[in-house]
Amino acid sequence: MDEKKPEIISVSNIKGGVGKSILTIIFSYILKNMGKKVLVIDFDPQNSLTSYFFKYVKSLSKNNVYALLKENPNFNLDKYLSKINENIYLIPSHPNLHLFNKENTSYKELFLKYRLKKTLPDYKFDYVIIDTSLI
Repeated sequence: MDEKKPEIISVSNIKGGVGKSILTIIFSYILKNMGKKVLVIDFDPQNSLTSYFFKYVKSLSKNNVYALLKENPNFNLDKYLSKINENIYLIPSHPNLHLFNKENTSYKELFLKYRLKKTLPDYKFDYVIIDTSLI
């Protein structure tokens, strides 16, 4: 039987300060209240979303989206997930995320996609919400 793939929601804008992170938080709680399992990824080096959920973050210095992108392709996703509540999980950002494009390639979104494509089906998330940086 085919695995159900999670719906992907990317929250983005060409301007900063328009409420992308707040909208991501609101979406995640609405979906949680509907009984959905949600993965929230803070893909913005400003860390606004991570700051909001900071008390739930395991180890920001090691377990963040920047470290995930640089990780061996056979990584353990559990290492990067911070449980917010029974249905919301976070992969936090890190201020060094902006360095990834300089260090590797300008395709960090594709890196994230291929890193998660292998592991996400095991977690049975209904939604993945990505809080992005400026376009």
